[in-house]
Formats: sequence, structure tokens, C-alpha cells
Amino acid sequence: DGEGDYKTDTITYELTYRPEHARFQQEAKIGAVEGRLHAVEKYVGNSNLEHIANFLDVPNLTLKAAVEALAKRVDAMSEENLADLDRRLQNVIKAIDEAKKKKAAAAEDSNEISAKVTELHETCKRWDE
Repeated sequence: DGEGDYKTDTITYELTYRPEHARFQQEAKIGAVEGRLHAVEKYVGNSNLEHIANFLDVPNLTLKAAVEALAKRVDAMSEENLADLDRRLQNVIKAIDEAKKKKAAAAEDSNEISAKVTELHETCKRWDE
């Protein structure tokens, strides 16, 4: 019954870390993801990507490049940018409305002038008779 008879159960682990092994595993994971992405691109097809590449202004379009380009465009649609765009569109609409009014006024003036010319022509015809 002495104190020396008391033992604790312990387990010792040894951990070995090799950076080149970790890097290899990371590259393997990246390769696997790229392989899956290539498979998706192959499944989706590349035949109509030229039209999308022109729209997104991205040469050599891949699915990854398309997603990145679309993400940039979505990020550009902030509240401030949309509010600024809305103000610009309102100004364009006002300018178009003013142009329509001026065109309508010019058409009315043209009709009045045409009517006066016709009236003068008729008056001249009566004088010649």
C-alpha cells in the first residue's frame, strides 16, 4: 500500500510533420478540383462559350474564368453604383421627354405653316382668275 505502487495510465503520441508532404497533399487536392472542373466544362460543352466570352470580354474563356468575370460584375452592382445609374437613367428619360415635346411643337408649327402656305396659294389662285 505504499505510494510508489500508484501508476497513471498514459499514452504517448509522436507527431511527424513534413512540409513537402503537406504541400503534395494540397497540390493533389487542387489537381482533383481542377479535374472535376474540367469534367464539368466537358459536360457543359465549349461550343457556345465564344458568345459568352465576347459578352464577358474574357479571352480563352473557361468555366472558372466565366464565374470570376460574373462575380466581378455582380460586385460592381453596389447600392451606390445602382443609385448613380438610376439617376443617369432618369436624366436620359427627361431629355427624351423634352425632345418629344419639342418635336410635337415643331410638328404643330409645321402644320400651321403648311396651312398658311396652302391658304396663300389659294388666295393667289383666286386673284389670277
